[in-house]
Amino acid sequence: MNKVVVIAAAALTLAACNKNGGYTINGEIKGLTDNKNIYLIATNFEAQKFDTLAKAVSKDGKFTLTGTLTAPDLCALVVEGERSGSELMVENSDIKVKGSVDSLYKLDVTGSKSQEEFKKAEAILKKNTDKLQQIQQKAMMMGQNPDEHQMQALQLEYMAVQTQMQNDIKAYAKDNPTSVVAPVLLVNTTQEYDPSVFKPLYEKFSDEVKATPSAKFIKSKLDKEEKLAIGKAAPELKALTPEGKELSLSQVKGKVTLIDFWASWCGPCRAENPKVVKVYEMYHSQGFNILGVSLDKEAEAWKKAIADDKLQWNHISDLKFWSSAMAKEYNVESIPYSILLDKNGVIVAKNLRGEELEKKVAELIAKN
Repeated sequence: MNKVVVIAAAALTLAACNKNGGYTINGEIKGLTDNKNIYLIATNFEAQKFDTLAKAVSKDGKFTLTGTLTAPDLCALVVEGERSGSELMVENSDIKVKGSVDSLYKLDVTGSKSQEEFKKAEAILKKNTDKLQQIQQKAMMMGQNPDEHQMQALQLEYMAVQTQMQNDIKAYAKDNPTSVVAPVLLVNTTQEYDPSVFKPLYEKFSDEVKATPSAKFIKSKLDKEEKLAIGKAAPELKALTPEGKELSLSQVKGKVTLIDFWASWCGPCRAENPKVVKVYEMYHSQGFNILGVSLDKEAEAWKKAIADDKLQWNHISDLKFWSSAMAKEYNVESIPYSILLDKNGVIVAKNLRGEELEKKVAELIAKN
């Protein structure tokens, strides 16, 4: 399941610093009552959390946020008690925002050159985001008991538009290596960082772009992906079993070993489990082992899912959800996610499903 939230905007140029070397955001919002907390929030992708960069309190419909950034970043302006907010590119300059409290999502922002490119990027993506919204509306109109074939068709259409949008973003990054818009868009629409695709894009980024939080995150993901490339030895994993005993990957390696990242709350994972069970039952006696690594946070839900799905192999979890150190070690951005190892613990394949998994396991077993 995808845990990534897409932010469809970004920036192209760096702006000059103001006289204080930081940013000042002066806001004037119609309908904003006194003593409301105003927050400037940035996404910390590496830590999987949100960071509050600045806070202010409203007075007479106005507020001022101040701080310093090492590089321009896409942030959210959030008003206490309001359900909507506004995305804006923040840089070290004097920025003014104006608008209404009942339409915070369309504030007028001036004084940020990167914000101007934010709008240009929105225009580039608008054709795809409009299509996605239309598909979502069609799905909602089907009600609680939609036609299965029509829903499947919409899902395929939705995935096709998403793929096109991702391709457009990659093309933008390739054509605009000096633009901070590129890493922002890439980070917010990507789950798997294939080095063959993303390394050339990153290497062409200018030094200024590489200094942005989004580009640094891409670099960290690429570094991890290179450690997990086909032909590399799989890093060790160690955590507690459902019975509370410590178990490591090295203890359960077989002639062929599947590391299966999943969770009880993950619908696609649960749907895939019967197929994995089938392969396990076919080849376990011949040396095929599985280590299930759960991203659950509730032990009882984890244990129940293991029993309900009849997952007879070894399982471990640190019960830390997406903060799991094991998920970070293996660069897991979405689940189900799996890695197949040979008898030496070397990575031979990733994310094989159904018949593809069965064929690869059979091939590896035959070699031993």
